[in-house]
Amino acid sequence: TLILEDNKIKGTIPHEYGDIPLLEHLLLGNNILNGTIPTSLVNIQSLLTLELHSNVLTGTIPPEFGNFANLRVLYLYNNKLTGTIPQALYYLKTLEDFRVLPNDFDSANPPISQPNPNPNPPTSPTIQPNPNPPTSPSIQSNSTNPPTLSGEAEAPSVKAKKGLPIGAIIGIVVGAVVLVLVVIIVFLAVKLRKKKNEGGFYGAPVLCVDA
Repeated sequence: TLILEDNKIKGTIPHEYGDIPLLEHLLLGNNILNGTIPTSLVNIQSLLTLELHSNVLTGTIPPEFGNFANLRVLYLYNNKLTGTIPQALYYLKTLEDFRVLPNDFDSANPPISQPNPNPNPPTSPTIQPNPNPPTSPSIQSNSTNPPTLSGEAEAPSVKAKKGLPIGAIIGIVVGAVVLVLVVIIVFLAVKLRKKKNEGGFYGAPVLCVDA
């Protein structure tokens, strides 16, 4: 940091200031410096603050000032600078505080921030609409069961089951009865046969008479 402001220093700004490495703050305001602003100051790429206000500087603002890489503060007001403000200064992304009036510029009120002197200034990126935007899934209505407007979910329809024909029911009943009868008859026949085998049948007794 080089602070020489408020010292009533006369003369011109030395070009050698541009050779000071790693200089971040150069404060030369409120002096009696004259002559032009040396373009060599742009060589100080580490410079953050450049205050040259309230002097008797003449000439124009060097267009090379647009090449500063880290400059945040630039004070040039209260001098006798002429010409116009270089357009490159409007595009210093790091510049936060730029004070340049009053001076003897060609216009009494040169544009500082708005409107931008560039006829085609860069604009912030706009959000372009998607030419094929995703659509919400459409709900296809059933032509046979259109949706109701009451907001209530439609109850699922219950189809009545068709009953069996009467003839088929009678056939099933008769078949069941016949099957039961057959089972009973078979059961009785087996039981009767078993009983005969246990008791036996021998016929009428034979009387034998001796002669």
